[in-house]
Amino acid sequence: MSRIILLIAKFSAFMLFVAQVESNCPSKCDCNPYSWDMNQIDLDCHRAQLDTIPRNVPLTTAKADFSLNKLGLDPGFQLKLDHLHDLRNLDLSANFLESTHIKDIPDSVEILDLSANSLSELSLDDLPTNIRELNLAKNGIDSINGCSGESSIQSSSQIAIRFDYNAIPILTRDTFGNCSASFGYIDLSSNNLHTVEHNAFRGVIQKANDSLVIDMSYNKLEIVPFEAFQDAIFDMRGFEYFSLDLRKNPLLCSCNMSWIPMMLDYFQKMGLKGVIMGTCYGPEESAGRHLEELTKAEFKSCTEYSWLKAEIKARTEQRIMPFWQVCLVVLACPGLVATVVLIVGVRMHVKDYRRYRDYVVRKKRQIATQRRRHHFRASGAVGDVLLNSSIKNSQK
Repeated sequence: MSRIILLIAKFSAFMLFVAQVESNCPSKCDCNPYSWDMNQIDLDCHRAQLDTIPRNVPLTTAKADFSLNKLGLDPGFQLKLDHLHDLRNLDLSANFLESTHIKDIPDSVEILDLSANSLSELSLDDLPTNIRELNLAKNGIDSINGCSGESSIQSSSQIAIRFDYNAIPILTRDTFGNCSASFGYIDLSSNNLHTVEHNAFRGVIQKANDSLVIDMSYNKLEIVPFEAFQDAIFDMRGFEYFSLDLRKNPLLCSCNMSWIPMMLDYFQKMGLKGVIMGTCYGPEESAGRHLEELTKAEFKSCTEYSWLKAEIKARTEQRIMPFWQVCLVVLACPGLVATVVLIVGVRMHVKDYRRYRDYVVRKKRQIATQRRRHHFRASGAVGDVLLNSSIKNSQK
């Protein structure tokens, strides 16, 4: 009975919360409960023809959808959301927001959609502190500024970030460097990307067992240097998954790309899940071949990545036991097993022997006692006295 009363009380409180939400909801928007226990609100203001953020947005809003509006069209527009400390999911897609508006987004936001706006550049320092999913697709972004070294990003999970369908021509050195966060998914597809500098992806990995997916398909890349991913790959010891998508790029599979078969072989030897996708457009003898079909033998004469061969050899030797050690273990293991079996067998045999010996001694004593008893009983009373003394002597 008490449980039924409790359920009725909870339901009544929830219906009261729903009524309050509907009464305090901004005009042209819909408000729905976002969470049963936390009394949080899901605010839906998409396609509401808004040019400003409503003033009476509930303080307990956890999810807000302002997509397909006119936000940012007014030159004096300000993104006033600082008072929403519970806001976790924010959709601002298909508006007219500019790069300067990113700073006004609350740090509590974890999922942010800024696609189809008017952003021209991005500074990673401006991202919310707890961001873990960021969509920047279909903007006019032509440059990415890395962290300054004092990045406030504190996301405990890996960040997924989309830059697809922008206008980024060059990925500069340390684009993702100096950030305290770990990036697990980076989509740079369908840009004007033609150059990736050394150490461009340095710092994207902060934990040894993280995964990394990089999509640079549908660009203008001819050569992709290994030095762009060097720190990221070698920092991912024991990583769950690594994927590099270079499809639909005019790749020239010359000596500058000889690192690809080396790394694919490295992944296999280390027992790691690594995939590098793409198709060679040149030179003529390699045109049309998939990157995973390239072999190390084809690049024997190349010296560009001789240092990488030595590095891979050193790393695989640390992971893989040398041949002579393998042979030693193979030869030593059977001998060790045989020794253990022999020791166990001997100990069991000794125990069995001791038990048998004790049994024989007891049996002999019993037989001797019976014989004495039979002999002395024939002698009468004197025999009984002698029999008892004989038994006592035998027991001693």
